[in-house]
Amino acid sequence: AQALHFLRHHLSTTLKNEYMTERDPKVLWDSLRGRFENIKSMILPKVKRDWQNLRYQDYKTVEDYNTALYGIVTRMKLCKLPVEDKDLIEKTVSTFHPKMTHISRQYKKENYKTYVELSNAMQQDQGEDETIM
Repeated sequence: AQALHFLRHHLSTTLKNEYMTERDPKVLWDSLRGRFENIKSMILPKVKRDWQNLRYQDYKTVEDYNTALYGIVTRMKLCKLPVEDKDLIEKTVSTFHPKMTHISRQYKKENYKTYVELSNAMQQDQGEDETIM
């Protein structure tokens, strides 16, 4: 009963409704595993395409870009694709608008070790740009 309660507690509303009548936790677990076992093969092509097409220049704010970036990174990790800070940093600074190459070079020159450091610097710079306008 506790296992069934735990499983149901962590299901989305849609899945709760679908599996509401299931009383055996093993059967529920096996049904969910069968349903989501091949999720990698379903989302891998799209997540690779999303990563390839992700560009910082396509977003108005650092926050919007980060939301998209981390959404893709989460799906990449789900597919067991390794993503390191250096990948996030390189992806970000390499996709600045061509008119902003001087800023891109500046961020590369700073040699950030974590993406969070880069993101914080970008947000701070973005905040300064907004106060100037």
